[in-house]
Amino acid sequence: MKSINWKQLNFSVMVVLILGYVLSFQTKDSFSFSVGVPIPFLTFYENCFGVSPLTSFHLNPFAFMVNIGLVYLLIGAIKIVLRKRKSQK
Repeated sequence: MKSINWKQLNFSVMVVLILGYVLSFQTKDSFSFSVGVPIPFLTFYENCFGVSPLTSFHLNPFAFMVNIGLVYLLIGAIKIVLRKRKSQK
């Protein structure tokens, strides 16, 4: 088993956060919005005025880690394919 490539892992975290912010606001109900690609990991709920913002969202850490893992594997696969193409030339 190889060790974790920390640069690739950090890049994966940044990609998941940026894609979640830019691309994927989905309306689940009339009062909640989900954020995350491909698996929603953050849900915002509409609340009445005077309610704490910290109680108006739910973070799913498992879905967040799965998204990071998927992006990490995708980047690793792309790196392998590019290395093989470069070595064939």
